[in-house]
Amino acid sequence: MARRRDERGAGTAAQRDRALGAIMRAVVKAVDRPASDAAIVRDAPMLAYDRGRRELMQAVAVDEVKTIRDQAEALRRYWAQRHDKEMEAACSAIRLRADYEIGVRSKALEGTSGQYQSKSPPSGDLGKESVLREAGIAPQRAREFEKLTEIITEKDVDRLCREAHQRF
Repeated sequence: MARRRDERGAGTAAQRDRALGAIMRAVVKAVDRPASDAAIVRDAPMLAYDRGRRELMQAVAVDEVKTIRDQAEALRRYWAQRHDKEMEAACSAIRLRADYEIGVRSKALEGTSGQYQSKSPPSGDLGKESVLREAGIAPQRAREFEKLTEIITEKDVDRLCREAHQRF
């Protein structure tokens, strides 16, 4: 049993590294350009947002979306420490999209037995709550994400995210 937990933990770490690596590479490449590439540096927040949005669209399981959300929050805190409001807004936008996506997927779990919704090996019970717990999402938090999907639409999320970039 200990071996199974170790393998699952390694898979989760590999997923996190892959998603974080892709987002970070796009951001670092765009930000660490010489001054002559001012247009690229100026567009770095939008590049980061677009990359994060693509990663979320490619995510298959709830735990992958949660991983991207957690990484976006970590990056948001990093850019806040560096006082880069544009990159902070881009990471916040990625996190908002991930929150919305978790809400959509959590709602979709209601009518299923949870099958194929999590990449982690099943622990026996495949209900909605167990799938969310395996992904590291508390039931109360999942309900908050579901409420978000009732308040705004996907188009509204996209509009809000783009408007945040234009403010800075």
